[in-house]
Amino acid sequence: YQTKGKKKRGEILKDLKEDDLTTINNILSTTLATKERIPNYSTIFQKIFKITGNPKSIIDLGCGLNPVSIPYMKLPSLKYLCYDIDESDIDFLNRVFKKIKINGKAEILDARDLDKLKDLPKVDIIFMFKLYDLIVPKAKKEKKLGEEIINLLMTKTNNLVVSFATKTLTRRSMKLPRRIGFEMMLDRNQLKYELIETDNEIYYVISKK
Repeated sequence: YQTKGKKKRGEILKDLKEDDLTTINNILSTTLATKERIPNYSTIFQKIFKITGNPKSIIDLGCGLNPVSIPYMKLPSLKYLCYDIDESDIDFLNRVFKKIKINGKAEILDARDLDKLKDLPKVDIIFMFKLYDLIVPKAKKEKKLGEEIINLLMTKTNNLVVSFATKTLTRRSMKLPRRIGFEMMLDRNQLKYELIETDNEIYYVISKK
């Protein structure tokens, strides 16, 4: 699905203009994660920013094509830094930013590399949408890495937004969509959170107590 989408998105990009949500949606539809969010993007950002305040700078880790949704944020001024391990996604995002004149930059970065995370600049908000489960498997030693990543990122921002899928790969709703172990880890590190839920995703808006 994503391979076909990557071939298609280059053609769609040719038609992209500023404030062109139709073409934005066509690009977002080329990957499943962003396609699912299209009906909710405006509401998601509105609810996040109601908690955090309107940001002037955002980091998006494991971004995929999520940065293409920036027009839905409706922010007058924004610096957007995004990172992923997929070189083709990074190249495509930089082309999008240039095309619609967004103050953004996309770069290659492995979110499991603590040394690279330490070099990130401080920003108002960091997004980690559907990334935590990918970089932190269930093994105990990996859970420790997840805790290190969260604590490190909280030195770079006052607001961290981590999301998880609430449906399985077969599109069935999970019996326990909330991540209790993750919540216990946040409590242990004296981090508070508020929840935002959509049909497909649950968002933890995390800040310091």
